Parts: sequence; structure tokens; C-alpha cells
Amino acid sequence: MEAQYQDEFYRACFANLGVCLTSEWAGKPLGGRVDFQVKSVKWAIECVREGDKLEEHIAKFEAGGRYYKWIISGEIQEYILLDFRKSKPKKARDNVPFLYFIVFSDDWTSYDTYDAKLRQVVETKALLS
Repeated sequence: MEAQYQDEFYRACFANLGVCLTSEWAGKPLGGRVDFQVKSVKWAIECVREGDKLEEHIAKFEAGGRYYKWIISGEIQEYILLDFRKSKPKKARDNVPFLYFIVFSDDWTSYDTYDAKLRQVVETKALLS
């Protein structure tokens, strides 16, 4: 299921923004792969589904984590962790400014975006027109 979200995210980035993502990017030295990289601006994008292993993914970007060496070296200059889900999470994460929740409606026709503090950051967006 997570791969379906990743595939759709990849497609939408190209179709709507004209952005080409590098999938399963590994920096130097090896030791992990981030889901996507926007190479031209050194952005890393990690995706999870329904909070699956969310704490583990958060830790990858923090000091001592798998991706942290790329942040320190400058290979990654900005990064985001997207949690695609069907319900708004109940637990805020005040110290994770790079985490956002994408919450789909029951009929998959729209979504809301929340930051780690569970504040809505983008008005409801329709997926069908």
C-alpha cells in the first residue's frame, strides 16, 4: 500500500509541478535510501502510510540517524516526512517540524494537510474536478 502512495506522489509531482524526483536515492556514504530526492535543490522526501513505523522514520533525520550524515554534509538541505492516512492522528509531535500528515476523505475525493502539531496548514483540496 505504501508503494501506491509513493507512485501517486511521484506522478502528481511531475504532472502538476513538472518536478522530476529521483526515487530511492542514496547519498554518500551509503547506509540508507530516502524515498525521493529533488536533486536540483537537494531536497529529501520520505513517505509513510497510516503512521507505520513513524517514529523510526523520524529518527532517520535526527542526530545519529541514517540520513543525518547527508544533512550535515549538505547533500540534503531540506527534507520532509509525509504520512499519508485516512484519519487525522491523535498525537501531536511538537519537535518534528519536517513532519506533515496528508489525510484523505473517506471517498478519496479530497485531502487535508496538517503539520506535526496537528494544525491544518492547507485548506481542503479536491482531487477530482
